[in-house]
Amino acid sequence: MGAEWIMQLTPMIFTRIKNDVSKKYNNLTNENFSSTGTGKTPAEFPFIYIQSLPAVEKGQDLEATAINSGLFTYQIEVTDNQTQSKANAIMTEIIKIMKRMSFEVVAMPIFENTESAYRCVARFRRQIDENDVL
Repeated sequence: MGAEWIMQLTPMIFTRIKNDVSKKYNNLTNENFSSTGTGKTPAEFPFIYIQSLPAVEKGQDLEATAINSGLFTYQIEVTDNQTQSKANAIMTEIIKIMKRMSFEVVAMPIFENTESAYRCVARFRRQIDENDVL
């Protein structure tokens, strides 16, 4: 009991998304994924950024000495430098993965195009308890 479990969530969710997307798109490597906003190496396209947004504690007991539950939100961005359809296809796969983990889509994918990149962004939220299985 305590708070250790909440620190393991983002790495676990990141790994699940990375592994499941990589199964479908065999040419993706570790360089196609990140959970940090900045890096020292250039992004490898398509690029998938998984960002944990501020969470809220839920389910507090009378002692209030442990975190029993929390409301967790993740923003996921898919960026590709070739086509919007490739970014959309990868985001569709990510939505399936997040729904398998019982996340709610709280911001449906939006699309942004620039001269050099195609970007798709969505947000997912779920209340997760300490002993939940994702």
